Amino acid sequence: MFQIQQDIQTIIPEIEILSQKYGLSVEQLYKLKPHVDNFKVRVPLIGAFSAGKSSLVNALVEKKLLCVEIDPASNLATEISFAEEESIKGYKANQFVKNLTAQELKQQEFSDLMPDGHIEVQLNQPFLALLPHLCLADLPGLDSKSDAHMQAIHHYLGRSLAYVITVSSEEGTLKDSIKKFLQELALHKAPVVVVITKSDKKTPDEIEAIKQQISEQVHSLLPENNYLDVVSVSSKKKDIAEAVEAFQKLENLSEMRFKETVVPQFNRIIDDIASHLTILLNQEDLDTDELKEKQQQLIDETESFKKKLSIEYQKMKEQVPSVLTNVVDHIRNRLLGETDQYATALIGQNNIESDLSYSVRMALTEGMDRYFKPLVDKYIHRIETDLPSLIVNQNFHFEQENTGSAVFDLGLTGITGILTFVLKRFPLAAMILPVVTSIFKAFMSDHNREQQRAEQKEAARDHVRGKIIPQVVEQVQINLGSILQEQLHTVNQQVEDEINHKVTQAQHSISMLEEQLKKNTEERAVLHATYQNDLIIIQNMQQ
Repeated sequence: MFQIQQDIQTIIPEIEILSQKYGLSVEQLYKLKPHVDNFKVRVPLIGAFSAGKSSLVNALVEKKLLCVEIDPASNLATEISFAEEESIKGYKANQFVKNLTAQELKQQEFSDLMPDGHIEVQLNQPFLALLPHLCLADLPGLDSKSDAHMQAIHHYLGRSLAYVITVSSEEGTLKDSIKKFLQELALHKAPVVVVITKSDKKTPDEIEAIKQQISEQVHSLLPENNYLDVVSVSSKKKDIAEAVEAFQKLENLSEMRFKETVVPQFNRIIDDIASHLTILLNQEDLDTDELKEKQQQLIDETESFKKKLSIEYQKMKEQVPSVLTNVVDHIRNRLLGETDQYATALIGQNNIESDLSYSVRMALTEGMDRYFKPLVDKYIHRIETDLPSLIVNQNFHFEQENTGSAVFDLGLTGITGILTFVLKRFPLAAMILPVVTSIFKAFMSDHNREQQRAEQKEAARDHVRGKIIPQVVEQVQINLGSILQEQLHTVNQQVEDEINHKVTQAQHSISMLEEQLKKNTEERAVLHATYQNDLIIIQNMQQ
């Protein structure tokens, strides 16, 4: 455990006792405790089929855990982490289904978990013991044509500490599917480590040259701070020292993620107790009548704030059509700019679904960040300026917390959550097949083949511009409009919930102070000393 993690774990029982002592809610503390006790961040392993991901995992954990002759059609995401007690569990739609044996995992005997399932493996193993805060996720091959596989891969966007990209030395360079994925990671500002596998297939000089080439390619695709390292391994020869070192560096990075996500929530719980004790100490020396004035002030300011909140929420909702138009236009313009690419692919009878989905994801992510996120940011900024004064004094702060999958956070999980909803049921095949058929039916004659090729290319362009792109854009627009409204409702509800929590606590604190003022001088002095002592305890925790 990190030192700060141990400190918080030690303090939690004291926080629970103090909260119950003063009648404060312990719900948030109970929700936070599992994240303190068992904090783990995911590190997905991504690569093309046969890039050596599973062999690398097997070499690292020193056992033939994963099948290396994977049937692409039946592959599931497999999360692997350290635990004292070993287990292999199968999940479908994030719900536990069954325990698996090592043989069932290796033989991929989990058809009942398809298509949206995953496996969680916990091992008591030396390498994993070095990474107590990491969960390695072996994902389906990046060039899979399966929608379920691609959704599994994108499910980890925004939910991971870093990505490990595996590239076979036999390839010697980044495949197009890897380049495209890195471009998506760049939008999400996700750190990347590249592992060159099968280094035994090349000479040391060749491996260094491959490292240099791949490093230059990755640098050209990622922001500078997001490219961490490139290392090489030979699973066959058990030469994995560079990979072990790279994973240990990621383990060191996980403490920062803990401080960014768990610690702020813990501090909020402590702040609530400190605010409560500060009111009870009555440093303004308020009498009963003045307290009643404070209560009325809180009621009046809260009512005024909620009216303001309603007005600002309505203003934000009214801007959704404009935001939607801008995002959809951004997607349309990108697709139109790629018309020739899709037309050429159609004529070559190549599948364009994955390319279309990729372009829609990229443009949607860019559009959401450019047009939707600023709308929410402005809303939060405007309402924070009108908070009730007593709430401000309670260290009110509306934050995007990152420990739960349902939390609205446009910077990370929010945009990828929207992507999942919008792209989940794209009927791309239904749009494209009739187009391909019509193009080839129109050009069957051998007469004047050169002219026919030109006409065929133009017909393909017309179909892409006139049918495929409009239908794709229409599907995005239909799905995205309602999702934006839902996301705004989520933001507004979170603000309301936070305000209600703070107001309820302030009223509770004032009521306790009222009861205290009814006591005699000696009793009040004893209570005051208790409050002062408990506040010192809390202030020490804050440090």
